[in-house]
Amino acid sequence: MNKLAERIFYYLYLAFNYILLAFLAMLLPVLRRKTSSNPSILALPYTPKDWPGGYDRMHAWQSLFVEDGFIYDVKYAWTKSDNNTLEDRQITSLRKYLIYSKILWQRICHIFILHQYQTIWVQRAFIPAFPFKDAYYEKLLAKFHPNIIYDFYDADYTGNYALVMNTVKAGHKITVATPFLKAKLQVVNPRTFLLRYAIETSNFQKKKSHQQIRIGWMGSPGNAKNLEYIKSQLQDIKSEYGNQVVFSMVCRELPALEINDMEHHIWGENKFDYNEWLAGIDIGIVPFLNPDERTKAKISMKGLEFMANSIPVVCSAFIHTDQLVDKESFLLAHEDEWYHKIKILLDNENLRSKMGIAAKVIFDRCHSYPLIQKDFVDIISA
Repeated sequence: MNKLAERIFYYLYLAFNYILLAFLAMLLPVLRRKTSSNPSILALPYTPKDWPGGYDRMHAWQSLFVEDGFIYDVKYAWTKSDNNTLEDRQITSLRKYLIYSKILWQRICHIFILHQYQTIWVQRAFIPAFPFKDAYYEKLLAKFHPNIIYDFYDADYTGNYALVMNTVKAGHKITVATPFLKAKLQVVNPRTFLLRYAIETSNFQKKKSHQQIRIGWMGSPGNAKNLEYIKSQLQDIKSEYGNQVVFSMVCRELPALEINDMEHHIWGENKFDYNEWLAGIDIGIVPFLNPDERTKAKISMKGLEFMANSIPVVCSAFIHTDQLVDKESFLLAHEDEWYHKIKILLDNENLRSKMGIAAKVIFDRCHSYPLIQKDFVDIISA
């Protein structure tokens, strides 16, 4: 990408936004209209349309709110196609900033309908994709509407501290998905509430049995780096158990793990059914070996999918371990313990079944939409 062109578009885009912010501030008396008194929620996901992070967190429980008499609308600002284009290393500066402008336009349009809702629930930041360095729009939004709730389920502040912390300050309320985030952000905004993460399970399939014991992992290329820390232990498992065990990984791009007969699947590839894959896993592994704030704040969506499917997990510290109990509903593994903890489950089918059932009970108790919805309604009225 031409660096000079990138810098020119970057500063032009920033200048346009500062002008736009000034214009919106002038319209404040007009836009600060009386808000709806009806039970109504406008959810504004940060992620593209149909991505799990936005869909599971904000969209999937829409019907529950409607059944309870709420107006519940979800407005996205961009699509998977937009994201794929932005990730293309060959993208031109013009194309890149056209997408940023499209996303910005979608969100500006949403400002003009805020008054139609009693509550505005914003995921992470008001303007997705473009990395603003401060909470310009978030502060302005809080002046337009009296009940703005910002939501976080990851330690985004480690990448952009000013934007996140000033957004937290600007919010009338804050929702977070983990106890770690609650403790961290409550210092900045006392009206920070824990709202556990739920996931959509209606498409999950019944568990399938195989001759081999299938050990599964899934995640992003960034999270796949954790597998490198334990790859020698995974190799030892494969060497010891041979054809009795198969490792099956789902990721866009994996590091070289050098595990014999390992399956590697990619989301969206032809003939790959993710829910069918999940139903065939006997043991799930959830390694996060770097105990930094991003790890401590994680919800581990994939760990939740294992729990929801009654799949016993071997897991790092901090990941759902405020709910799970070591040796009862999961096995806790530190860096040098993965071989031994996986082996315990491989050698004991009854234990696998018992721990999978225990994990499912915890999932139903802590991460089901009906329960989470009640918690959110309480937060709205708090």
